Amino acid sequence: MNNFKILLVEDDPGSMLTLESTIFGLGYTNILRADNSEIALDIIVNEKPEILILDIDIKGKLSGIEIAEKVKHLNIPVIFITGFDQAEIHKKAQDTNPFAYLIKPFNKFTLETTLANVVQSLSDTSSDDF
Repeated sequence: MNNFKILLVEDDPGSMLTLESTIFGLGYTNILRADNSEIALDIIVNEKPEILILDIDIKGKLSGIEIAEKVKHLNIPVIFITGFDQAEIHKKAQDTNPFAYLIKPFNKFTLETTLANVVQSLSDTSSDDF
């Protein structure tokens, strides 16, 4: 089992359930959930997740992109999973330097590979500390 703390930010209950069950099925069991930007920021500050999976169009004052911008200094890898496939929104998301930008409906194997790459990157970074 993988013990990295992952925060899922998704305001659609069906999408949240699909995403959470897929990630859990991939062996990631330390999953936190938020359905709006205020709860997401609170969890980021207090729970310190190691990976963020953000929908872009969420409830609250901030979008997923704005959350990523606001916490960029924390160097938490961000994976956007969104229904937006417009170039303008993709460009705004890319400006936050995300690890990945996946379009809904996401592919399980693409998500699995993306998470494995994030975990490898985090492991490489922590081993650089020694």
